[in-house]
Formats: sequence, structure tokens, C-alpha cells
Amino acid sequence: MKVLLVNPPIREWAKPNCFPEGLGILASCLKNAGHEVEALDINAHRYSKEEVFEIIKKSEFDLVGMGGLITVYGYMIWFSEICKELHPDKPVILGGNAVTPIPHLILKHTKADIACRGEGEETIVDVANALKKKESLKGIPGIWYKEKDGSVVENPYRTAIKDLDSIPWADHNIFPTEIYVNNAVGASNRRKWINGASDDTEDIEKSFIVRVSRGCPYKCTFCYHDFIGEKFRMRSPEKIVEEIEFIMKKYGVTNFGLGDDLATANRSKFAEICRLSADKKLNYTFGTAVRANLVNENFLITLKESGCTAIFMGIESASPKILEIMNKQVTIEQQRNAVKLVKKHFGVINASFIIGYPGETYETVQETIDFCKEMDVRPEVIFYATPYPGTWLYEEALRRNLIKDEHEYLLNINEQGERPAVNFTDWSDKELISIKENMARELDAMSKGFTADGKVAGKRVK
Repeated sequence: MKVLLVNPPIREWAKPNCFPEGLGILASCLKNAGHEVEALDINAHRYSKEEVFEIIKKSEFDLVGMGGLITVYGYMIWFSEICKELHPDKPVILGGNAVTPIPHLILKHTKADIACRGEGEETIVDVANALKKKESLKGIPGIWYKEKDGSVVENPYRTAIKDLDSIPWADHNIFPTEIYVNNAVGASNRRKWINGASDDTEDIEKSFIVRVSRGCPYKCTFCYHDFIGEKFRMRSPEKIVEEIEFIMKKYGVTNFGLGDDLATANRSKFAEICRLSADKKLNYTFGTAVRANLVNENFLITLKESGCTAIFMGIESASPKILEIMNKQVTIEQQRNAVKLVKKHFGVINASFIIGYPGETYETVQETIDFCKEMDVRPEVIFYATPYPGTWLYEEALRRNLIKDEHEYLLNINEQGERPAVNFTDWSDKELISIKENMARELDAMSKGFTADGKVAGKRVK
């Protein structure tokens, strides 16, 4: 089978900096199974829809697949339509976070033939093998698909892959990897929420994300867990360091984002990554994420001594009431201790916050502002509470009839920091936006000792 894997555009206001590892791994799996694979990276090249149309028109393939986040839902609809217009007899498979929780909507509103649910490494190979042999897709776990008469067959969910070391590295050769490594990733990129570009300096530090784990041992109500399996799994330190060394040698990368993963979820294994890197004399810097209830001083010292330059932590709120609704399983005292330790060893903490959660009031917002002032924390970003399919927050929005039409809602879903997608509060959208902007201005001015209106920091929300 000749398979075309397509990476859709995302965060088009920012420079592309996240290599499409998921698609790259699928490419390796397909090649290992004897299939021919090509890639079309729309995100890296920022092709217009007109350009994509012409490329697809000239392309030859037996199967075309696209994966992505839920924010590309609308793009998937358009892309599947042009594929069927130009190649009506070629099957289209869609997957990723955009598909796993809503296969019924994907198959109803797109021209896709197959919706892949969950991890796709084994699924895509089974699908390609079946199509090559002209066999039925019935029984292949991890997919829903359309029969010729338009009816939908719902195959069982595929069990998450237990051994992450069994998954091959991503194929970096069929994607324009050089485009990605020249823009810093994650917390290391101080312009992440501006335009994603590296700082305009002559000496640009090449950067790359290496996956460390999948899944999560926690169940925050705003986060979608099922896509990568609820059970937390971590690659072996040896395999991770081997990949880091490879990327360093091939692309000259010296800075890594060790995933959006929880370094603290398995401190001993993460410390082993640091030790092995030191044994190999790998000179690189990295950024990673930690969880407030799992931070301790010895681990932070290990990270610092091993080249860690940026720590990210999702604080989200400093209101006990909101943290409970979020099911964060973190106390204010744990947050306070974690911030102190990170600031002690790293000078600054890259923290995210969420505003507008169910139950949010002037008082809960003020608790977060007061915490930031007490701990001298300037938020890296403040998100609006945004319900994504598959989350408790999404189900709550449906229950409250705040999402009246799922399809229309998903067509217009956006970055959490851009505008409220759903308003769970008693405020109007205009009031919510104003409260968030005032919060951001006050905490931004805090570092200068004054609020945005020139008064001494300490002005209350209301």
C-alpha cells in the first residue's frame, strides 16, 4: 500500500515548532510492515488550502490519513472532502485527539471512511494490511468505519500499548524536521504564546521534543485522558537517551523538551535519564513539566545539575474550591512549597492558569491573584476553561446546555487563551474577558511593583 500521511496546520499564528511525532511513528510502523509512505506536512510549510488542493490533486496514494488535535476538526472536514472529490475511490482515515472521543461526529460530518480511536501504531498497520488484501475491516480493534451503504460499524476499542519501547522512533526523513528544530519548544520558548518564534539572535539553539511517557495517573476534569490510555507508562531511560543522542548528532539539537509529560510521575526513571546522559557526556539543556504534589528538592537539584533550564507547572488555580472541582488532587500548601522550591533552584517558574471554571467567582479569582502576589508568580499563560470532547468539563457543558450543537461548537473551537468557547460562570462573556485581562495586567505589572493603572500592586478584583 502507498500511504500518504498528512499533518494539518495548527496554531497558524505561531512558528511551527512541534515535530509531528505521532504521524512520524505511524510512518515507521507502516514501513516496517512493508508499506510505502509519503508525508505532506501542511503545518511546517504553511500551505494554503489552494496549494493543498493542487498537491492532493497530483498525489498518488492508496490510503490517506490525517491526525491532529480537536482544534483541526474543521480542517479535517475540508480535507476529507477534497480527497474524496479528487480521489473518490481512495479510503480516508482520520485519527488523533480530534477523533478518538467523537468517532460518531467524525463519520457523520466528514467524508472519512475510517475513524481511528486511541493509539494508532498497531491499528494503522492492521488497516493497511486489510486494505491491501481487500479484506473486511470488521474486527480490527481501534476503528469505526463506514460500509459501502453508508452504515457505520463500531469495532471494539484497542488496548493501550503496554511496552512503549516496542514502538519505533518516528521517521524524521519524510517530514521537514529542520523547520521544527529551528524554533524552541515548550517552556524553553519565551515567545511560545506570542508567535512561537525563537528569539532573534545570531546563535539560535536548535530544539526538539522527545517523548518520555504516555498516559497520566491523574484525572483532572479539564483534561482528556483516553487518547493515550489512562494508565501511565514510561519509556525506558536507555531508549530515551539513545534517541536524544541520535537527534543531537543528526540535527545539531542542543535543547530538548522532554515532552508535556510529568517528570515527577516517576522521579527515579527521570533521574536515570539524567545519569545516563551524564555518563555519555551529552551536553544539552532541557525543559520539562512537574506536578506540585510530587516535587521535592533533591529531584529539582538533579534536574538543575543535569541541564534543566525551564520548569513548567500547571497551577491552574489557587482556590481550594476550584481545585476540588478540577480534581487536581493538589493542595494550596503543596503548590506553595513547589513554587518556592522551583524558584529557589531555577529562579523562575513557567506556570499556567485557568479562569472561568464552573464555580468561579470574584473571590476564587482573587485567591489566585493573591497567591501569585504572595509567591511572586507571573503567569506564563491564562487559559479560559475550555471543554474538550471526552472530558468531564465537556459533559458538564452538554448537561448545562451550554453546547447546543456539538458539530457547530467544534467547528469554532479555539486556543483556550483566545476567547471563551463556553462560559460556565454567572458573568457575561464580556465580563469574563475583562476579568481575565485585568488579572493578566495586574500580575504582569506586579513584577514592576505597580498595577496597570499605576497604583501600588494590591488592587482587588472587585
